[in-house]
Amino acid sequence: MEPQLWLTAILNKLLGGVVTPLLAKVGQSPSDPAHPIPNYVAMEVFVILLMVVGVVILRTSLSVENPGKFQHLMEVVVQFIQGMCEEIIGHGSSRYVAMLGTLGLFVGLCNLLGLIPTLQTPTSYIQVTLGCAVLW
Repeated sequence: MEPQLWLTAILNKLLGGVVTPLLAKVGQSPSDPAHPIPNYVAMEVFVILLMVVGVVILRTSLSVENPGKFQHLMEVVVQFIQGMCEEIIGHGSSRYVAMLGTLGLFVGLCNLLGLIPTLQTPTSYIQVTLGCAVLW
């Protein structure tokens, strides 16, 4: 079994007592009931929290007259995704922009986590990539 990351240890300490009974009710008993949350799930939670914090920061600082650097960056990302969807999907592609953008940002941030020491890339596990594929 691989060693626990610091974030996984914190999540297992905070939520391990709640997660173990929930997994038992579903019929999936964890291999280690004291530490039911694996590293890749902790890293996914971290990426989701980063995305939520980014959206909250962006939402609170939106401005038409004086947009900030983060707003400019996100507008470029959205325009890129809209253009790519229009080229590939064609007519009616606007309904897929939010899903593809969110999935793309999630995968991109997951892959970037591997560059930070003491963190892991969650997309290196088949469970994460399968979850993204099933979501689609």
